Amino acid sequence: MANNSFRVISMWSTEVSNFNQSTKSNIWGLGDLIRGTFQLYQICRKHNFSFDLDFKNHPLSQIMIERSEQKYKYASKVNFHVFSNTLEMEKFVLKAAQEENKELFVMTNGCLPLSSIYANQFKIFINRYFQLKSEYQKLLENSLPSPKSYEVLHIRLGDDYLIHKKNIISKSVKKVLRSNINRNTILISDSIYLKNYAKFKFSVRTLSTQPTHFGLKIDAKRTFDNYLEFNILRGANNIKTFSNYSWISGFVYIPSIIYGIPLRNLKDKKKIKIIIYKFKIFRYELINLIRKFIIFLYK
Repeated sequence: MANNSFRVISMWSTEVSNFNQSTKSNIWGLGDLIRGTFQLYQICRKHNFSFDLDFKNHPLSQIMIERSEQKYKYASKVNFHVFSNTLEMEKFVLKAAQEENKELFVMTNGCLPLSSIYANQFKIFINRYFQLKSEYQKLLENSLPSPKSYEVLHIRLGDDYLIHKKNIISKSVKKVLRSNINRNTILISDSIYLKNYAKFKFSVRTLSTQPTHFGLKIDAKRTFDNYLEFNILRGANNIKTFSNYSWISGFVYIPSIIYGIPLRNLKDKKKIKIIIYKFKIFRYELINLIRKFIIFLYK
């Protein structure tokens, strides 16, 4: 990226000053923060602005090599920025540039949809920052699957399972497990109960990681666990995902865009089947209604 007197710095932190936070709201995972950083990067590439990343106030700093000095000096005054679309985000950055600010610190989870423009360049950029300390690099190398050809089944059950340890597996999730596990499958989930269930019931490969939310203050061990799962995702041949939420988890969506990994939303298939089933019922009832009407006319 060419030099420019104006620089945008993507901020990562677990605490912000302009939102009330709890374990249920206003916390942002790794996928959220990478998406926001990627979209800021795209804007800076477009307008020839310098771009940087600062996660010194984030748990990720516990396991990564320090690349530079802490750029943001006011850790207790981090504002989180919400954008409804990329045009709004771009206007925000351009306004700051026009006001003759030398630096703009932004923490955001970005917005949807996410373009793949500059994805290859962003991979190089983010890999420069994702340099593990030696002890964690060795741990990563020993934790990666063998053989290296595998697919990921990702099931996100939500905060009731992740934070409040709910331990009920629905019929729809059991069906997803039955239909999408083979010998090359690695299961990643935010529910340790589901992982243990699937490992016992279907002998699926799982990781010895403790599911946790990346947006919380967590220790180095849990931070590494989260980062390990991210590495498993970006090395997969393909990803299948199912979520209890109506949207695709950013944790799998972002790697699929940036690293070009085929992503299949299993919930979409389920919805399509329901729509087809309802349409067949409607067609059957409509045909019966027409038949009754014809019979009535000829009486």
